[in-house]
Amino acid sequence: MIYAHARSTVLPLVISACLLSVRVAPAGVASIAVRETTELVTRTFARDAAEMGTEALASRLARAAATHGEEEVLAAVRKVGPRALEAIEKAGPGGGHEAACLIARYGERAIVLAEDPARLALARRFGSEAAEVIMKHPGAAEGVVEQLGSSGARALANVNGQNARRVAMLTEDGFFKQAPGNRDLLGVIEKYGDRAADFIWRNKGALAAAGVVTAFVAHPEPFLDGTAKLADATGRYVAAPFVSAATPILAVGALCVVMAALAPIGIGTAIRVLRHMFGITCPIPPLKAEPAAGRSRRQTP
Repeated sequence: MIYAHARSTVLPLVISACLLSVRVAPAGVASIAVRETTELVTRTFARDAAEMGTEALASRLARAAATHGEEEVLAAVRKVGPRALEAIEKAGPGGGHEAACLIARYGERAIVLAEDPARLALARRFGSEAAEVIMKHPGAAEGVVEQLGSSGARALANVNGQNARRVAMLTEDGFFKQAPGNRDLLGVIEKYGDRAADFIWRNKGALAAAGVVTAFVAHPEPFLDGTAKLADATGRYVAAPFVSAATPILAVGALCVVMAALAPIGIGTAIRVLRHMFGITCPIPPLKAEPAAGRSRRQTP
């Protein structure tokens, strides 16, 4: 739990640190660092820099550095090239600095997150878990994170692209909110990954039955392995605890009824009947016959 909390606070801390470290260059003046970065990018990302043009690159880079913070913008552009500069510009005045921080930290994969203000807002709200899955599953993760929060983000972190899209469709259809237990399915996906996501997708209709989700969440492995069927879920996993708890009580009650029924035939005969009923083969010593009432015992001479 401590580790998960630490991870969830990484992104806000990174962004906060960036906000506190903004250093703005004088407008219209290209610093030495800007000129050096322009030269480096022109050599390292020759094709992209040629498409933008060296003069345009230098001018836009100087303007972005002056607006969003020189250190962070230059670090992002040195790492990714002109694409980073375009993403920072798309993020606008309200998100350009955050975008530069993310690209400087995560590299090219942060472009898809940095250039979209809505995605940036989700990452800011839900932390690094949301940022990671949006970068991993862009287009599928946003709706899941927005509706299901951190639990949805953790589920998506452990699945491939196909199952991420399936979880997104189930989320859009309201599947995880149809019943109180349905949200617990996200924890199963988080633990078992693609196996669980694929199973839930293929059996979403059967999981809608009362009691089935509870049984599946409590014991998912037999279902995922194919050794148990959802059709038997309520009978086996819901009724079984009641039956096992009631068995001793029922057994004692049944024995009392049987003994009461056999009482008129005497204890010895009753024991023999029970031995025959339950297949008991061990010998039981016969009981001594009691002398009849009122009859004197025979004296030996």
